Amino acid sequence: MKEVSSQKRIGFYRKMNNIIMQEAAVVPLYYDQVVRFVQNNINGLPSNAMNLLELKTVSKTKFN
Repeated sequence: MKEVSSQKRIGFYRKMNNIIMQEAAVVPLYYDQVVRFVQNNINGLPSNAMNLLELKTVSKTKFN
């Protein structure tokens, strides 16, 4: 928290992330399938492994 150098801070975050990934006990108990019902005029709605709703690339067009 006291590190002012962005590059050093990012290095510390990477080291912490690696430690967490190596030491974390993970037991997958459930895999779900992402299903989204979207109108025909909605474009760019991605799905992802975390099933997060990301709307950065979503657009809506007018019906003809």
